[in-house]
Amino acid sequence: MIIQEIISGRTCSLFAIAGDNDCPVHDFLSDLQGKDHREFAKIMKILADTAESGPPKRNEQKCRYIRELKVFEFKTTGGVRIMAFWDQGNLIICSHGFMKKSRKTPPNELQRVRAARQRYQNAKSVNQIIRRSV
Repeated sequence: MIIQEIISGRTCSLFAIAGDNDCPVHDFLSDLQGKDHREFAKIMKILADTAESGPPKRNEQKCRYIRELKVFEFKTTGGVRIMAFWDQGNLIICSHGFMKKSRKTPPNELQRVRAARQRYQNAKSVNQIIRRSV
């Protein structure tokens, strides 16, 4: 499994799960930058602040922990969501991004991050993680 760096800071590094020729998080962010620069700037600030200081604590408007799945979502008020989970060594692994259109996080998006977390843990258990820096 390939993980590609998004941003690193004092507190932690954020990586995105990537394929050989694509990266869903980078693709989502690139598309968002072209469509809605304001929301792109908001989510990038949240990610940069997280790299410097850790995930926003007690601020569910920017980051919500989903305890039963052991994952969280970075979020903007405009509906941008990036699903992620923690790994050892102050790594945050982002699985994918999407635009939320309803009040609740869609079950298929929760399933995607759950499956990504499982694939990541399986790959890590057999030393099959390849890190790519930006």
